[in-house]
Amino acid sequence: RRTLDNGLRLLEEATAGMGEGAHLPGETAFKLYDTYGFPYDLTEDALRMRGIGVDRAGFDAAMAQQKAAARAAWKGSGQAAEGELWFDIAEREGSTEFTGYASTEGEGQVVALVAGGKEVDRAEAGAEVTVLGSRVNEKYAGKNMQVTVQADATTTDARAADFDAVVIPGGMAPDKMRTNMKTVRFVQDAVGQGKLVAAVCHGPQVLIEGDLLRGKRATGFRAIRKDMQNAGAQFENAPVVTDGNLLTSRRPGDIALFTSAILKRLGLSVKDKSLADETDERGGAAWQLAEAWGGSTKDEIVDGINTAIRGERYAHKAFEHYADKATDPAVKTLFAEIVASKARHISLLEARLAALGGEEDLQAAGSGAWATLKSWIQSSDDLSLLRRALGDLQTGVVDAFNLTNQFTDPATAAIFDEIEIDLAQHEQLVADHYHARLAAGDSKPATPTTGAAVSA
Repeated sequence: RRTLDNGLRLLEEATAGMGEGAHLPGETAFKLYDTYGFPYDLTEDALRMRGIGVDRAGFDAAMAQQKAAARAAWKGSGQAAEGELWFDIAEREGSTEFTGYASTEGEGQVVALVAGGKEVDRAEAGAEVTVLGSRVNEKYAGKNMQVTVQADATTTDARAADFDAVVIPGGMAPDKMRTNMKTVRFVQDAVGQGKLVAAVCHGPQVLIEGDLLRGKRATGFRAIRKDMQNAGAQFENAPVVTDGNLLTSRRPGDIALFTSAILKRLGLSVKDKSLADETDERGGAAWQLAEAWGGSTKDEIVDGINTAIRGERYAHKAFEHYADKATDPAVKTLFAEIVASKARHISLLEARLAALGGEEDLQAAGSGAWATLKSWIQSSDDLSLLRRALGDLQTGVVDAFNLTNQFTDPATAAIFDEIEIDLAQHEQLVADHYHARLAAGDSKPATPTTGAAVSA
C-alpha cells in the first residue's frame, strides 16, 4: 500500500501544472511501472481523463535500456557457462532475423541441440527417429515456429512393420493429417500390428479418422473431447491414458509425462535423468525434464504464474468491492462466493511459485490496489456491477485457457486449468443473474475493467 501511495504521489507531482494536451515523460511512466508497479495502460487511462498523454516512445526506450542492463548482469551470473555456449552457437551460425512484425508465418532450421548445458547431436534416449510426412520436399514447422524439420519419408512409402512405435503430434497438424488417407492407413496398420501408437493434444483426431477409438479408454485436448466420445472413446481427463497399445495425452503441460511414458514402454532411458511418473500430475519435477527437452524454462513458468496472480489478485479485490456495493442479496452472495474462489486460486498459485523457488513480482503484489483505485470512479448500480463482473470473468477465462496451453509444466498447467473451469462456471452464473434483471431491449455488452493479459 505504501508503494502505491508513493507512486501516486510521484504521478501527482509529475503532472502538477500540466494542462490539456501535455505529455508525461516516458522515463517517468517507466519509473511508475518499474518501481511502483503502475501498468502503462492504467497510467495512460488515468491521465486521459485530464487530457494528458504519455510519451510511449520514451517509455519503450527506458524499457529497452533496462532489458539490456539485465542481460549484461545475467552474463555474470551462475548460468554464465551455459549462456556462453548459446553465444558461441550464435556466433558460429549467425544472427536470427525476427520477422514477426511483418508476418505470422515463416521457416526456420534447427542448427544446434543443447541438453544439460552441452551441445548434443542426437536424441537423448538413443532412439532412431524418422519423421514421416505427406512429401519429402517440404519443411514442417512446430509449435510457435520454434522447430522446423524436413520429412525423412512419407506415410505412403514407409511400412508400419519397420517401426517400434508411432507418435502422432498435436497442434493443428492432425486436422490436416486426418485428410491424408495414406497417413490414416499407416496408423491403422501400426495399431493392427500391435505397435505402440501414441497421440498427444489434437493427435487423437487421426485415431478418430481411422475408427481406432471405439471402446477404448483415451484422452486428448479438451476441445476434441466430444469428438472422441462420438467416435466411441471412453474419455478420461488424465495426463496419460493407456489402453492396450494406444497411449494418449492432453496438452503441452503433459509433454514430459507423455514422453516418459513412451520411453518406458519402449524400454529406453535417458542417462543421468529419472523419467517422470505419468500418474503424478501435481508433483515431481517433470517441468525440468520438459525444459531439458526444449520446453518451458523455469523463468517462463514463473512469469506465467505471476501473470495469473496479477489477474486473480486484481479480481479478488474487484469482486470484494462488487459484493460491498451490490444491493440485491442474491448478487451479493454470488460475488462473495467468487471472492472466496479467487482467494483459493491465489493460494494455489503462491504455493506453486514457492515450490519453483520463484518470487511474486511487484505488478502481481500491487494489482489488488489497482482494483481499489478503479472502484472509486465506477458506477455501482447492480446492472453495472454485473456487466463489469461479466467482463472481468470473460477476460480471466480466456487468459487462464491460454496460460494452460503455454507451458510444459504439468503442475502449473493443472492449476491454470482448474482456474479456467471455475471462472467459466462463475461467468455463466453471473450471466444468468444479469439476464434475469434486464428489462426488454436493455441488454448491453459486458464491460471488463482490464485488458487481456495473455494471447493465444
